[in-house]
Amino acid sequence: MNKVDIADLFKKISQLDQTLSLDGVGIDLLQKKYLTSEKYNDKKFYRNMYMGRISLFNDHFSPYVGKGNIINALSEINFDERFRAKFGGVLPEIHYLALNEIIEKWSDNEEVMSITDLHIRNTPIENLFNLDQLSKHNLYLECPSEVGSLEMMTILISTQFNVTESHCDDSDGSNHCLVGKKLWLCWDTLEGLKNGIEDIERLDIDRQCHFDLATFVTLKSSSWFFVGEGDTLFLPGNLSHKVITLEKYIGIGSFYISLLNFLRTLSWWKLHKPNWELNEPPDINKHNYDQLQSTISSISFDNNPDNYIAKSLKNSIDYWHEEFSSKDRSLLLSEPMFNHCYQCLLALANNRH
Repeated sequence: MNKVDIADLFKKISQLDQTLSLDGVGIDLLQKKYLTSEKYNDKKFYRNMYMGRISLFNDHFSPYVGKGNIINALSEINFDERFRAKFGGVLPEIHYLALNEIIEKWSDNEEVMSITDLHIRNTPIENLFNLDQLSKHNLYLECPSEVGSLEMMTILISTQFNVTESHCDDSDGSNHCLVGKKLWLCWDTLEGLKNGIEDIERLDIDRQCHFDLATFVTLKSSSWFFVGEGDTLFLPGNLSHKVITLEKYIGIGSFYISLLNFLRTLSWWKLHKPNWELNEPPDINKHNYDQLQSTISSISFDNNPDNYIAKSLKNSIDYWHEEFSSKDRSLLLSEPMFNHCYQCLLALANNRH
């Protein structure tokens, strides 16, 4: 993307959110942070998964299997439940709407609206998608319901000019765009906090999070990119993100944990606490970890025949040893639940090799 187009883009979106102003920002630095989509590649995807890097593919499979376009298909579904909708952008008002009301407002595109809690598991909507392929290798589906619900398979709907507040998620996530286009700005949560870029999930605040592009472009972990029709994003859970809807958007997303990102994800949770652990009592947190331990203990290559593990699991463990300090590894392995999971993964990797 050339410098003129970048300057024009951020000039326009700064009218929606002043924290995105180019004042004091070097266009050269911003240009270097731009990430483009690419063709899907197994090897690169699995490497990115265990290393905690963004994957953005423009030819990954389309999960939609309904007839006609997604708008008409959603409009034809009879569904009594009302869903949480945010109106007004960064500091939104909350209303609860029926699915047909959501589609109508999305089609009109007259109000700034965002829906991120339209969960589709065990609803008529799930029949519109190939969820088995979309959730391939997701260990959440093998966990009991309390932890399994962390998958949160969700239809994502927003109108033009919606701005999502800076936030991080507990798990790595996927996001496939069916219609529209979004601009994403991403950075490591902890690096951002150390440099004054706030995250609404990690701080107790009731105002807009502090963010400025001049700091963003200096972060080692920062990047920005577009997710448009047909693109699939896989985002590590340790990355905070701020998202602007450039063209009214419908997508499908979920969270996942797999054998390849298990050590990295569990390490982050144990060292820094996931969002769900910040506000839950200790007994609930222990229950969640116990369920994950039980799930890992039951994994074998007999019930996971896909060959992707064979080529990457050992590499993911080696990378964990390189990425985390001796002090952190000792601390993590001294915790019985973590050590048990580590030994299970190591045994799987060694047996395969």
